Amino acid sequence: MKRVLWSAVALVAWTSAAQAQDPVAQALTATAVGGWQEPAKACADQLHGGDFRVNSGKTYYKTAMEQSTPSNRQRILKNAQSNLIDAIGAGQGKIATTWYWLGRTDLGMGDVAGADSSFTKALALAPGCKEDIKNQTNPVWFRIVGFAEEKQKAGDYDQALVFFRAASLLNPTSAVGYMSMANIFIQQKNQDSALVYYLKAAAVPVAQGDTASAGWRLQALYNSGVLLLGAQRYPEAVKSFQEYLAIAPDDADAQKGLIQAYRGAGMADSAKAAEGRLVTASGTGTAAAGFSADEVYEIGRKQFVDKEYDAALQSFAKALELRPWFREALNGEANVYYYKKNGDSLVATGRRLLAMEPLNEGYAKLYAYGFQLTKQQDSLIRIANELAAWPVMVEISQFKLGADGASVVGVATGRAATEPSGKPLKPAPVTLVFEFLDAKGEVIASQDVAIPALAEAKDGPVTAAGQGAGIVTWRYRRK
Repeated sequence: MKRVLWSAVALVAWTSAAQAQDPVAQALTATAVGGWQEPAKACADQLHGGDFRVNSGKTYYKTAMEQSTPSNRQRILKNAQSNLIDAIGAGQGKIATTWYWLGRTDLGMGDVAGADSSFTKALALAPGCKEDIKNQTNPVWFRIVGFAEEKQKAGDYDQALVFFRAASLLNPTSAVGYMSMANIFIQQKNQDSALVYYLKAAAVPVAQGDTASAGWRLQALYNSGVLLLGAQRYPEAVKSFQEYLAIAPDDADAQKGLIQAYRGAGMADSAKAAEGRLVTASGTGTAAAGFSADEVYEIGRKQFVDKEYDAALQSFAKALELRPWFREALNGEANVYYYKKNGDSLVATGRRLLAMEPLNEGYAKLYAYGFQLTKQQDSLIRIANELAAWPVMVEISQFKLGADGASVVGVATGRAATEPSGKPLKPAPVTLVFEFLDAKGEVIASQDVAIPALAEAKDGPVTAAGQGAGIVTWRYRRK
């Protein structure tokens, strides 16, 4: 018996020392709050038995909770704890009563881990105490969260994490602690730890009608998906985004994340199907915003590389719908028509491209091939002669938009120009007029650019700039 008593005394001493180091316990016990409460009837009906040590523990606990001075309360609670631990050592740990009163004692002493352990054992023996224990722990949980938020606002993130961990231990059915810790870890650029807690928050069950918890879980699912994607844990990212989209199906960013996760997980067919749905939704409103013009174009480009020409054509068309002056998408259409041998469409698209860049050799060749496919021999000869006589070809490599203007940068390359008869033409200078346009195609600004005579294969820089608000694109023409 003495050995059991010694173990109990040692445990009490260790708990007291640990408490002295525990900021959560210190904060909780600094002021006297609450008071004595009898267990709820449903719980009391399941609390039977217990020897004199259990009864003494309960009595000490009751006396302690009636004290208004924190130091007196803690002194008496230590007596309650000592008796209850002795009772467990003497075989009283097989009844719920012992663990229930030890849990309430631990809670009064600010020992969150101890209270969690004791109440867990009590619930296993007396499930009718579930609501009562919840009513005991909830006020303490709110206090801990309040302390944590104060630390967080003060920028003391390490201490805030200590309090949020304690809050989550005491109430694992709330996502608040998990989400708060995850957000702190994000601020600290510790994405691995943030992911752990976002996943914990996402796993918390949500009661029907609990809109606050539902919001926490939704955010946790999305953030988990993003971090899993970044960690290349693609199958798990697929699961997170799918769960999120089951709740918020119109979130375009989550849909894009799911597509990336599908591709990373090797689920190409699922990715293509999702891309098709989102391309269709693009530009239809905020509820289904879909992809931007650039993103739709990129999907079309991938589809073109995969020889999915019909799907690519649909994507390029959508990109042009979103941005009518999107020459890369228009060029994408032209290349689809080239491979599908659709001459009429290739002629129409080539004409539009050359209207924007009349010295782009690639556009001219696509245009000419359209005439070849449609067997318009006269038009083919005409465009071939015009192309042969070009003194230079021009490639624009960069278009920059600024707050109040835009600029283009490119290169002009001299060509071996010839007359229709084949007679060589001397290199000749060319003047281009660059026009900077708004979304309606109206000219906002223009600049003449003189290109000197260039020998075959010799390069010369081409730069132009325009000032004015609302510029979205550019074109040039020969002067």
